[in-house]
Amino acid sequence: MANTVTVSNKSGKGSSSVGGVFLAILGVGLLLHILHVDAHLGIPHWIHSWQLILMVIGLLVGMRRNFRGTGWAIMMGIGAFFFIKDILHVSFYMDRFFGPVGLIILGVVLISRRATARKRG
Repeated sequence: MANTVTVSNKSGKGSSSVGGVFLAILGVGLLLHILHVDAHLGIPHWIHSWQLILMVIGLLVGMRRNFRGTGWAIMMGIGAFFFIKDILHVSFYMDRFFGPVGLIILGVVLISRRATARKRG
């Protein structure tokens, strides 16, 4: 029998370069916005909104974790909610729906976790 040693490379060099590229692009975008160059280039105003930044961070977190867990979905959901509300100027008051819909989603997540735990156990 031969002894085998498995070495995994979890140095995170790939993820840090993706994060670095994201931060550099974000910085350039914010600089263009501060200098009012974005309006002359025809860049939409919502590109540098905090809602879109939150959704992109949620997407990056989801990709890094193979879309496991709920953190990425929460970031994407919050960003999308306020993006629709503020950027697309939705005519009805979505604020009053945020709490009940959030509770419904949380309840469904808890029920589905409990159902999968019963199947395993």
